Amino acid sequence: MPKFLAFALGISLLVFIRIPALCQAALYKIYQVKNENGTVSIMGENHGVVPVSVLLEAKLVLMHSTVALPARIALPPAESPQLLTVFVPEALDPYYRYTYNIDPGVYTGHAPDSSLVYALPFRVQTDTIKIRRQLRNQYPFALPVGTPIVAAREGIVAFVRHDKKNALVRKNGNVILVYHADGTQGRYENITQNSAVVQVGQQVKQGELLGYFGGNKYEPHFWFVVVYLTKLGLEAAPVTFNDKKE
Repeated sequence: MPKFLAFALGISLLVFIRIPALCQAALYKIYQVKNENGTVSIMGENHGVVPVSVLLEAKLVLMHSTVALPARIALPPAESPQLLTVFVPEALDPYYRYTYNIDPGVYTGHAPDSSLVYALPFRVQTDTIKIRRQLRNQYPFALPVGTPIVAAREGIVAFVRHDKKNALVRKNGNVILVYHADGTQGRYENITQNSAVVQVGQQVKQGELLGYFGGNKYEPHFWFVVVYLTKLGLEAAPVTFNDKKE
């Protein structure tokens, strides 16, 4: 693969797997609370339905953090604010500045279990399936329009967007995200407009109907991707299907 093509694919992957997190930004809040004793509490709120990871960094002068920074800190769903860390002054005139980034899932420090086997994410006879060469662990399937799309693995529906009539899959296309118990997320791309039958927060079983494939002239493939969180951000994981035709 030419170097420029590999670079382009990498950028495409990074952009398209982060869009839902940006769309749900209002669900998450990171802020500071200045305490009477001079310390500063960094708080987080997660009003979503699945855990997220906060990459917290800070510049501290004459202060220290109770959590070694930079760090990825898990922020599970909760009704009340959660303490991420505390900045503690060590002398007069301390200075601090912090930045953060929020990613879906929880950072575990290792790749997903490669022995897991996923069901095919659609209902159709396997001898009619055509799968294009997978691109950086992204799996495009050539399916008939209207094919039922089902959960390849059990989990919680974390995001649903199906209001686009003819959107490009790599931009603001129709997508359903399912969060898995190990912190990975399954992405089901190119769903027919207004065809999703699940809602955010719903628990789904493997094989349960999610929606229907909606191929268009720009992107005639259904895409399935499993992503997980690394030190550098979200990455796509290789997937083994229980009945995949190359």
